[in-house]
Amino acid sequence: MASTDIATWQEYQAKHLKTVVTLAGRPYELKYRLQELADIEQRTGKTLWNAIVSGELRDTATILWVGLKHTDKKLGSPDAVIDLLQRHLEDAPGNSTRSVFFAAVRCAVASKLLGGPEEVSVEELERVLRVISGESAVDDGGKDQAPTTL
Repeated sequence: MASTDIATWQEYQAKHLKTVVTLAGRPYELKYRLQELADIEQRTGKTLWNAIVSGELRDTATILWVGLKHTDKKLGSPDAVIDLLQRHLEDAPGNSTRSVFFAAVRCAVASKLLGGPEEVSVEELERVLRVISGESAVDDGGKDQAPTTL
């Protein structure tokens, strides 16, 4: 993956490192460190990147859970996050789980869990998130596909 300009990387970190998401009407601060990365790998049996692109609810819940569990000790497992996400969806018709998940991914990237500016291109990550979300409908000969590694 192409290198990201250091200034762009620093702006990205400043914007996403301290991320607060609102779920079911309550604010939660996301936090990702190496221990959270180890928790994701242990619980999913996948690297962080493979868990991100898997599209599996259990992987999504695990990524969110490890980032949220320090905020609320009642979130004892990914299953509790699935319940929280369900309440979030029922709270208001406009609520979505995608925006929460993408905030978590951006926070994990800003925490350098997928590497620093030498390994991670912010532009490429955002492109991949657009592909995952279905926002990218451009047919560019397969170029706009989510990579299996970052």
